[in-house]
Amino acid sequence: MMARPLKFFVFLLVSLSTWAEENRSMRFLQLKPGEEFTVVCSTTLQDQEGLYLYHSLPDKKSVLYLDRDTKKLTKDSRFEHRLNTKGQLENFIVTINNLTEDDSGLYWCLYNKFENHDMKTVQGDGQFTMLYVTVGPSPPTLMEGTPAASPEWVGQAEGAHISSTLVMVIALTAGSVLLLCIVILLVWGAPRVKRLYKGRQDFHSGHHKMVYEDTGLNR
Repeated sequence: MMARPLKFFVFLLVSLSTWAEENRSMRFLQLKPGEEFTVVCSTTLQDQEGLYLYHSLPDKKSVLYLDRDTKKLTKDSRFEHRLNTKGQLENFIVTINNLTEDDSGLYWCLYNKFENHDMKTVQGDGQFTMLYVTVGPSPPTLMEGTPAASPEWVGQAEGAHISSTLVMVIALTAGSVLLLCIVILLVWGAPRVKRLYKGRQDFHSGHHKMVYEDTGLNR
């Protein structure tokens, strides 16, 4: 029961860390299993040779790769029959259908080209997308009233928005860490407290029995 929320909290921390490092805009989406969502990969660079769409929860895995010259589209087996695509390399639209809870995670686009036999990569111009697929309510870290609660909230990490965005990142991270600690304490501590309590009961029971037997002998 606790495995999936715990997995989401880990994913949230990794997502916020990745986003903070890249200093890019991010949108937060909460959808239900069976629904679909769309990612737009775009770049103004005209010399890119390929495009990756990545998914991370928390391990980074490729969703697809598009080769500019051959037009070949390589899909990961998890998404083989659930992807609809259109457009060219510089403006490529990907729709993932029939979402499952395992599709939750961070999505982003990465372009690449080869220079002197070395592959150079560059982030696409589009946003990071943090997707949470669940049949239940929003997790505690995406509470109503925060920017993250909007179905397609976009946080711009530019100019005057940097301070408020940074505060939100810190608050979300702190909340996630706190909830993660509580879950760990419940999972790890509860059985030990129960065993300790049972041990004390056994000790007192044995002690009373010894006193009773000793009293009987003295008679």
